[in-house]
Amino acid sequence: MDQRSKRKKNILVLIGVLFITLIIIDRYYWAQISQWREDQATNMWLGYTTGIAHIPVGLISSSNDIPNPNGMIILGSFLSALPNLLSVSFFLGFVQIALLSLIGWKFFRSNWHYFLLVTIPSLSSVILRSTSVEFWNQYTITLINIFFIFWALQYLEKPSLWNLPPIVILIFLAPSLYLAGLVNAIVMTLITLGLLVYKRPSRTGLWPVVIGIALIILLSIFITWLPYFQNVSLQKITSYPKEALGPIAFLKSIWSSFFGIPVYGIFQWADPSV
Repeated sequence: MDQRSKRKKNILVLIGVLFITLIIIDRYYWAQISQWREDQATNMWLGYTTGIAHIPVGLISSSNDIPNPNGMIILGSFLSALPNLLSVSFFLGFVQIALLSLIGWKFFRSNWHYFLLVTIPSLSSVILRSTSVEFWNQYTITLINIFFIFWALQYLEKPSLWNLPPIVILIFLAPSLYLAGLVNAIVMTLITLGLLVYKRPSRTGLWPVVIGIALIILLSIFITWLPYFQNVSLQKITSYPKEALGPIAFLKSIWSSFFGIPVYGIFQWADPSV
């Protein structure tokens, strides 16, 4: 390697280190203004003070009287090992940085131009940056989705059966954190089945993987879903107002979501008094 190429490589490494440092500092500042209101603080407090065996359900949804599963409170029990709420918010934001960087690396590890093209927009997105530090049911689903994309890419790169247990964990984790995450779980399941058809894995280690997946499912049932349905009837869940799920409401939601992106993306966290 000549002197010019070496100097260019050192400059690129320096720029990369500075960019990562700025991104981490940025997440720290976002973590300082994260909201720890009734939902976030209650999930964390219950996780900190209550054992897993005594958490049959999570918090009741604000839009109806149906409780969420206990996933967020269990997650709060693990995150409560961190020293304070600021460190919890910063940790969540840092996990998102790591996952987005890994996805970019999986896509374009051989071409740093494309790697930057993929990672910079996602790492600098105001919506992702601001929501990454919030311990909210809805926002933790974003981490699940990003993690799933990473494992899907991992499978495409190396179609091994051993990639399936982490994916199954994410599929069961989504609805346990947030009941509406059932939709995410269904979509992830369909995508996973498509990946298995598109790239068939080797059958090496089939039975250990099957046993591992079975244990994951049983663990999820006994920790989350058995206590949940012992306290929440299926009738209560299916009694959700049908008009909120109709095609007209669905089309209105799609319309407002799509055309609201410019306003939402720019002004969602702006001070309305300015």
